[in-house]
Amino acid sequence: MLMQRMEKTATFGNYRYRESLGTFITQALTAILIVVSPNVVTMALTHPSGSSCNHAIDFPLAQLLRQANASPENKPFLRNLRNVYVINKNDSTWSDGRFYLPMDLSGCLRLFNNLLSIESVGADLMEEDPNGKFEFKEKCSNIRKLSIHHSSVNSLYLANLIWSCRILKEFQYSIGGRASRDGGFPIFNPKAFIKALCAHKKTLEILDIDAENEISTFEIDDEEERDQEFNHHGSPSESGIGDETYTFYKSIWTYGGSLKEFVALKRLSLGINFLLYFAAGVSGEPYQKRGELALVDCLPVGLEYLCIRGYQKGEKEEHDRQMDALMKFCKSGSSQLKEIKGIDELIPNAESVKDPDNDDHLLWSLEEIGASTSLTLRISTAENRSFG
Repeated sequence: MLMQRMEKTATFGNYRYRESLGTFITQALTAILIVVSPNVVTMALTHPSGSSCNHAIDFPLAQLLRQANASPENKPFLRNLRNVYVINKNDSTWSDGRFYLPMDLSGCLRLFNNLLSIESVGADLMEEDPNGKFEFKEKCSNIRKLSIHHSSVNSLYLANLIWSCRILKEFQYSIGGRASRDGGFPIFNPKAFIKALCAHKKTLEILDIDAENEISTFEIDDEEERDQEFNHHGSPSESGIGDETYTFYKSIWTYGGSLKEFVALKRLSLGINFLLYFAAGVSGEPYQKRGELALVDCLPVGLEYLCIRGYQKGEKEEHDRQMDALMKFCKSGSSQLKEIKGIDELIPNAESVKDPDNDDHLLWSLEEIGASTSLTLRISTAENRSFG
């Protein structure tokens, strides 16, 4: 099988050397195949860069992708590549399928983001790689659709991915399916996330965020107190952040807006609290108390599908009132909203696995999407032929 890693026979010593040599050879063959296959449309691969003995290794495939991405108009190959899926594998002996795996996704995107036809990139099971190179660059990527599922990264990481897109049409993110190694979870600041998203009000068509279980600030009923929390964690006011992070937060903090202003949005999936917060909108400082909210008046005019997670009828009077009005609005036929899920039947919010040893049935595997642990590259062409 193309790009299959060599058999691991030792844990230390020359083990990494043997694996690196095998990877080098198969990547060289893969690079040749890509060069002679100009109609490649879809590619699924592990991160093509690597390391050995704490030294970064620039394997042949990574070199080829980097060269093509730097000057795509001058290369006859990868001109038709539209979709990339990054298979998140950890070949470490200690990786046992229970925990999120570190991945430098932002670094991997820099191998594809300037290609002429690139549209979408997806990944699963990731947490931020502490050794990854994090860059804050505005509108530098041609990628229009991002899908990150069963993962655990903070809102800063997601906001930076959004910020890098010249045009954003689709963004999906969900937690769950694995456990955190330290039992905690990264900060997800919905205010910062929405502000970054506001740069794409006119183009975003699909938004699916399933992370509400890790936004504990939504449990605060007082709006002003809640806003103060959002302004202190995952914001320009957060203590201990670096200069580049502070500058980035200051940049996105100039944006504001509400759900209704996303005029291209057709499909929306959010937790109930996130939905109502987004509908009310985020604005500048200082905090201004919001008036009474009517969700039906805050929806984008072109919205066709709405999925609401975490709503349980009878739990909260305000939620019941909003959902009753929403159902009446949908049934009236006076809008383009044709389908609503999560009102008559509870759709639970995703959550990370708390006890992976006893709840192994909750663990998610790459095998569920056909990306087995041995497969490291699969490509398909415009003629629907696949190699791998």
